[in-house]
Amino acid sequence: MIQDCSYEPLGVPLTRLQQLLTPYALDIKPVPAGFVAKFSHYEANIEVVSGEFDLSFELQIAAVLRMTVRLSASIALPYDDQHLICEANRMAALAAMTLDEDHGLRIGARVTLYRGETSWETLQVPLLMAAVLLGPEAIVGGVGRSLREWPAERGRSLWNARELKHEADDMTGFSVCVARGRSVMAEVDLSPGVPQDKRRRAIFRVVDTPHPALGGGLSCQLHMPHRIRDRIRMRQVCARLNEMEMAAHDLPQHFGAWCPGLTGENPTYACFLPNMLHGVQGVVAEMGRGAMNRARVANGLLAALGCGILGETGAPEED
Repeated sequence: MIQDCSYEPLGVPLTRLQQLLTPYALDIKPVPAGFVAKFSHYEANIEVVSGEFDLSFELQIAAVLRMTVRLSASIALPYDDQHLICEANRMAALAAMTLDEDHGLRIGARVTLYRGETSWETLQVPLLMAAVLLGPEAIVGGVGRSLREWPAERGRSLWNARELKHEADDMTGFSVCVARGRSVMAEVDLSPGVPQDKRRRAIFRVVDTPHPALGGGLSCQLHMPHRIRDRIRMRQVCARLNEMEMAAHDLPQHFGAWCPGLTGENPTYACFLPNMLHGVQGVVAEMGRGAMNRARVANGLLAALGCGILGETGAPEED
């Protein structure tokens, strides 16, 4: 039975999100800080919490919304160590797989809302809806297709070159941002004031590439310039970064997952925007702005963890 969740925990209106999920959910029931949506193979918990630390008021954080899906034991069985979790997160679309305190597996996303927020219903709610509906399928379905050698889904992105050029024009703050055809490349300067030949840069790329389980859409990846040669250490770092992303802090919106890059040696934040989100104005630019801020936050954490620098960009060269 679908129950009304029109109340507003911490002032966050959940009605629109509930309305978007209702056609797909078997049941939606309110809980003290949000609601639980039940689907055929999983339940998604939507929880609204206060920002942590006393700085929340100064930072104008109104609330933090977390989406978590606890995977059943039968689904979670293949992912029994951080290596498999790390590899699974390469398939991430709009949420990350992590181990929780009880060593159970969960898939999660997070939104930090600020006072005077204007993009809640037009941008954040559609992203959350897609994270609930497609976040588990992207990872579990993508890995399942790979293990069983099933054919990958195909299809092109619905975003055309003109639309991506418009989105790239809205990505202010990057040292370089270029749209070429159905792709965007942007650089994040992580060492302002340093001579050009010694600067550290992270690379954000948007590419028209289908997802193995979701089909057409845009692959969005943030490549950090840090080298971690030890694979066990890489898994630990990615797990730490994904745990940080769920914290109720002043952080970019979390719709993706940290995983090893294509070389296996540099941390990369992977996200996929399915064609379902094509009609959401500004969604690619939102991912870009999030990548820019995420690169700066992660740069500080990676330095604190003792991770060295790969080179000027840390991103694999394109063919």
